[in-house]
Amino acid sequence: MSDFENLKNYTILYVEDEKESVELIQTLLKTKIKTIFVAYDGVEGLELYKKHLPDIVISDIQMPNMNGIEMAKEIKKLNPKQNIIFITAFNENNLLLEAINLGIDKYIIKPILSLESLLNPIDTICKVLSYDTKLKIEERIEAMELILKTISHHWRQPLNLLSLESSAMLFNLETDNTSKEKLTKELTEIVHTTQALSLMIDDFITMFSSSISTHTKNFSLIETVENAIEILENEIISNNITIINHTKEIFMNQNQILFEQIILNLLTNSIEAIIENQEDIEKRYILIETKKGENKDFIFSILDSGKGIDELIKDKIFEPYFSRKKVHSGSGMGLFITNKILKNQFNTELSTQNEVFMVEDKKLYGAKMSVHFFNIQ
Repeated sequence: MSDFENLKNYTILYVEDEKESVELIQTLLKTKIKTIFVAYDGVEGLELYKKHLPDIVISDIQMPNMNGIEMAKEIKKLNPKQNIIFITAFNENNLLLEAINLGIDKYIIKPILSLESLLNPIDTICKVLSYDTKLKIEERIEAMELILKTISHHWRQPLNLLSLESSAMLFNLETDNTSKEKLTKELTEIVHTTQALSLMIDDFITMFSSSISTHTKNFSLIETVENAIEILENEIISNNITIINHTKEIFMNQNQILFEQIILNLLTNSIEAIIENQEDIEKRYILIETKKGENKDFIFSILDSGKGIDELIKDKIFEPYFSRKKVHSGSGMGLFITNKILKNQFNTELSTQNEVFMVEDKKLYGAKMSVHFFNIQ
């Protein structure tokens, strides 16, 4: 028998109108569950749910004021992924069928004859929750690593410049080979460089904010794409991936760091898809393209030879923490981050489609990630 140790990390809302049943089940659960909230009808249960947001809801079906199914419908409106277990009698088949159609996770048949029959379905859900939590932590670490890689790239050159300028100033001071004007100029350059680094940190802090970043400037799309490719150069070369860059010279008045982060995430997604799915190293390609529109807009796209996205999971790849196993989205978190930046800072979003394309007489197949940018000037 399982020791049910996993249960102690989770909270449960138990909704039941029969006080004797409440006392019995509460007694059985309290030695294993972290916290139990108890309600005696659906109305009270819904209020406690809104207040405490428990991990699992366990509810009787037949209750006064609001029955379990009505309560579950309201809970699912608030959180479609909420885990719900119904306790039901044998003669409630019609109601149980309605509950199943609603999307409940488990059901327990009355009378509850053993502790195991009560705890087993709860334990199953808690194991899934535990796995999801571990996955979320892993994906957050991956996202942080990608962002830190971008920050380090942008900081390296200014820091080298600061080091060189400081060393030159010290040398000139020691050799009396300087003037007040020259020293003032050099110190001013150092101040400007440190201010730029400070603004860069602000950009990353506001990356996931819903407010529009104010740190905009006019920058070259070609230069930004080349910077992103340079950051990922080791991964690209070591995995025998060929980048074909057909980016057109377009100037944007936007936040360059956030735009580069978008490109980095999309390239990383493509690299991971190719590594996982394209075994033939002679067919490992990423094609980067831009297509100008009639107005101040353009479409930026990255097409890879990673054999495309399975139609069964196509609608899920932009969800946060979607599993990376056998999925084109790579980390899952990367595409979620990308879409969040695009919506918050650029008022647009990603689109995707599978596509056949030709490179050097090679017929390739993969996923194309596209973004339509408007009002580029």
